[in-house]
Amino acid sequence: MTARDMTEETAAPARPHVLPFVLSALSVLAGLVFSLGNLGVPGQARGWWFMPRDLWATWRDAQMVSWGQGAYVYTAHTHLLALPGLAVLLAPFAFLADHLHLASGWPVQPPHPGAWLMLDPVALALGTVVLWPLDALALRAGVGGKRRTLIGLVGAGVAWGAVAPMGHPEDLLALALSLWAAMAAADGRWERAAWLMGAALSVQLLAALALPVVIGLAAKNRDRPWMRVTAMLQRAAFLPGVIGLACLAAAPSATWGHLVGGHTSNPWPTPLAVLAPSGYAGPLRLVEVGAAVAVGFVAMKRELSVAALLWWSGLAFSTRVLEPLQCPYYLVPAALLFSLAAVAGRRGKGALAAAVAAVLLGPLTGTSQEYHPWSLWLTLLALVGTMAYGSLPTGADSSPLFVEPSEPVPAAVGGE
Repeated sequence: MTARDMTEETAAPARPHVLPFVLSALSVLAGLVFSLGNLGVPGQARGWWFMPRDLWATWRDAQMVSWGQGAYVYTAHTHLLALPGLAVLLAPFAFLADHLHLASGWPVQPPHPGAWLMLDPVALALGTVVLWPLDALALRAGVGGKRRTLIGLVGAGVAWGAVAPMGHPEDLLALALSLWAAMAAADGRWERAAWLMGAALSVQLLAALALPVVIGLAAKNRDRPWMRVTAMLQRAAFLPGVIGLACLAAAPSATWGHLVGGHTSNPWPTPLAVLAPSGYAGPLRLVEVGAAVAVGFVAMKRELSVAALLWWSGLAFSTRVLEPLQCPYYLVPAALLFSLAAVAGRRGKGALAAAVAAVLLGPLTGTSQEYHPWSLWLTLLALVGTMAYGSLPTGADSSPLFVEPSEPVPAAVGGE
């Protein structure tokens, strides 16, 4: 690589937000064409718009919130398995749609419900929010030029696949908030990091796999780190705790059953389903949490480059392959983290392999894999293995994520 190439690769762009904005706009436009264009895709009846039923279920939860009945979302028969943070974000749009008398698609979908013209672009836009922190991390790693464009395109493709055909922007939004929290923690803005993690957990509980890393970065190289950890946990737990307790108080049985018990209606079982015949994956999720905690200790004790930290975080999120009941979007956060780690680590062919595996995650594990446990699981293992190996840190990248704190630590939590 010449000196000119190195300068072009590492120089920060004059307008750092242009790329994610353009890719977000294109992703939303492509999603609208996919949904409203009557393209004859599988699952789309002739003359009907393509509308994922799971997204209509989230819209129903948003209606419950807009009616002042948000604490009862787990009694609405929408199979909500997370805290209703996304429903809260969509509630103003549901309120407006109801007052404009726009038809909804729940529980029965008409061919062209008016509320879809409001719900679809909003959901697509929420799914693309993750492109901003991905781009910011790429810039921190000194990634520019074609590599930065590559990770933007991969991120947009993966995000589009999780929202347009499957209707699940919440995992992407939770990952975006977690990445912002990690950067805030690395910069010493621990309070901001804690509140961002609380918001991420309120949207999707899988953000708990990122919480140990964020805490590890916030406690890194500082006096009395465990006092900071305690303070961060208190703040991160406040918002999801308030929401969860309100739902438990209103409908204890339904809330507990959905948040803890899981369900058995998922059409994507894996061979591990024999370990959770009732749909409850508690023992296996302990492995996921244990891996996340281990990564948090690594982040706190070792000086990691951006690429290395992303790889370790992707490894923690990839443990979701142990879920006995899978959905095609479960491993989307791991795919994005591995892809960015590969690009930041200057992996060349490995980065390309990881990017291709990330983009193929949805198409190869979609409806064609329903009720094919071994085929589904082996496909997931192959894709995750390709992404992990293709993004394995090589030492070529040494850009540190951690910088000296820009905010003093209050005395109450161990400051000077």
